[in-house]
Amino acid sequence: MSGVELSFGTHVVDLALGALVNAVADLVPKRQVKAGDDYMDRTLDLTDKYGGLLRQGTMDAIGNQYELATETKEQYERAQSLQESVTTSHEYKKRAKLTYAISKKRVDAARAREKFTHVITQRAMQHIEERDTDSRIPGSVKEQLRVQIHKTATQLYVNGNPSYSSVVNLAGIVRQAWAAIGAKTNEKSQQMEEPHDA
Repeated sequence: MSGVELSFGTHVVDLALGALVNAVADLVPKRQVKAGDDYMDRTLDLTDKYGGLLRQGTMDAIGNQYELATETKEQYERAQSLQESVTTSHEYKKRAKLTYAISKKRVDAARAREKFTHVITQRAMQHIEERDTDSRIPGSVKEQLRVQIHKTATQLYVNGNPSYSSVVNLAGIVRQAWAAIGAKTNEKSQQMEEPHDA
């Protein structure tokens, strides 16, 4: 056997042993807990940054998962045996990873919803501005329209129908917003008239 063959064989064995040691080291409880802590930190970062986009029920669901993971970490910290330490550290990492996955999925959905509704609202308001060349629509009515269009677009997205992006469909959203504002105005007018009749 030549020195080159021996050197190559030793190198392959060293690589295999190194991979085995790294794989086993990743299973050590402290590394599992560190990985779990990283997932928990990432969850907090996401909810801190995008929590304003999330509905209360979504925040509650993320909070419940976070609490379960935290309780599991506390079990790890109270572990009395190596087996218990290994089991709870793995469970903590698993729950922390699930918590992060849920928060990431929910945040991504909320960001998509917000982007969709923002674009639709902008396009609809642009549609209105293009038709209001004489500036006959007061600013307060335009703001009411903007709010109503945003609500309508959000509802469309929540109902799984985010296809209102063409001008034709924008006109439909604008008509819905006008109708909603008209209904509110009629209600206010009727309420103002009723005391005078008494």
